[in-house]
Amino acid sequence: PGQHRRRPFYRRRGNSATWTVLGPQGLAISRTSNLPWEVQPRPLTTDRPAEVPKPFRGHTLTDRHPNDPAQLYNEEERRLLCPLCGVPEIHRGTHQAGALHRARESAAAARAVVLRLAAIDEQNLQRALAVVRRLRPALLRPPSP
Repeated sequence: PGQHRRRPFYRRRGNSATWTVLGPQGLAISRTSNLPWEVQPRPLTTDRPAEVPKPFRGHTLTDRHPNDPAQLYNEEERRLLCPLCGVPEIHRGTHQAGALHRARESAAAARAVVLRLAAIDEQNLQRALAVVRRLRPALLRPPSP
């Protein structure tokens, strides 16, 4: 009756992530982040080197380590390289059905669409806006005065 129970102490749960990569001199480079998981920077295998988020730039699997030997291919081996992926194709059908090739294909297609959109002229833009105004006017903000 005269005793009351103490509530257990719970630590506030937070976000944290750690990454470790092998640096140019063979030393480990560690990074930590307390950002929420949804906004944590993470490199994708389809990212070009300039698109890789800052902490990972120069440290991804596609970047060569200075101690690694250079990839030297003779003419016969260069003939077997996939023009899109840059890897040797032992069996073309299997390679093209694989995840790497499909990811590179979709990235190339997306890049082509973005480049086409960047090249759109004013007349086509006005036509596209007219179609959107007619079919889905709620998607557009009202014109500014």
